[in-house]
Amino acid sequence: MDSCGQTVLFLLLILLHEARSLSCACTADLKACASIHEAPADFQSARDECRELGGELLRAGSSRANEAIETLLINTSGDFWSGLTTEDSCLSNAIDTGMCKQMCLSVSRGKNFTERSCADKLDGFLCDGVRWDATCSAEKVIILDKNGCSQAPCEFQCEPVGRGYTCSCAKNHRPSRTRPQVCEYYCLNVTCKANCMQGTHTCSCPRGFIKDGAYYCADINECESNHNCAQICLNTIGSYACSCEEGYSLVNGYACVLRLGFYDGQTTPTTARGLFNASSSLNDLSRRVASPGEYVGISVSILAALFSLILLVRYLRKRKREGGVKDDRAVLDDAQQEL
Repeated sequence: MDSCGQTVLFLLLILLHEARSLSCACTADLKACASIHEAPADFQSARDECRELGGELLRAGSSRANEAIETLLINTSGDFWSGLTTEDSCLSNAIDTGMCKQMCLSVSRGKNFTERSCADKLDGFLCDGVRWDATCSAEKVIILDKNGCSQAPCEFQCEPVGRGYTCSCAKNHRPSRTRPQVCEYYCLNVTCKANCMQGTHTCSCPRGFIKDGAYYCADINECESNHNCAQICLNTIGSYACSCEEGYSLVNGYACVLRLGFYDGQTTPTTARGLFNASSSLNDLSRRVASPGEYVGISVSILAALFSLILLVRYLRKRKREGGVKDDRAVLDDAQQEL
């Protein structure tokens, strides 16, 4: 591929990564995050997308979930899928379950929930349990905190948002990928000037870059060395993103799990690559698992063989006590007659 083609591919990969950088609402320790996805989807598609990100559709109920819903839906319009359905109550209360149809609940700004058909395509959906460093944009993460900006939590600038706050930084800096309250130097190109202390020769590079000469930095291609993608690694500026081959779903931002029923009896691919060959193991397992009917046949055969062996041992002991010794063929013939 020529240099022009490589440049175009690199820019496409960057756009793919940025498209997956979403607004999130997280607890202060970043251990629990919810994200908003403004993309049309029905309930099943929305649930699948959340699971690919390592989470589930956001269910209201806990105080954190309620605060996340209220905060993420600020300045939005339309309806978004939540993780609530009427399936459980439907199955327990309906006299004729054949007449009972599952319904799903959407939510809109102001925490207004609406019961509707799960096949409806809405304006988007809310996910919970996503990894913020792999899913959320550092510039768009909202820290859920009832104190808001009153305790000056941000290094540079703080802005109240809903039940929390966001932090912003000076030019050429952004909220840190490990602690969004702190600012870090960053670069939007594959090469950039190093961040040098005024009047000294002490220089540093942004996260995901390495020094290239005394005063410049170059992007590290993590896909050539240090990454944990199970199958496909996509290098981006200062970082990388993972994806999966056809027939697999991305889980927790890096693992790939075979979608059951995707191949419908066809031979599964043997090109899966990854950590501990996890995907290949799943392929082998799917080929080795027998059907319920095969398990029943195997079990009956084993029991019949054990029963025959017991009868044979009893017969041999009886013959030995009687003092009669026969050749092997005669013994087997007698045993078969007794069976």
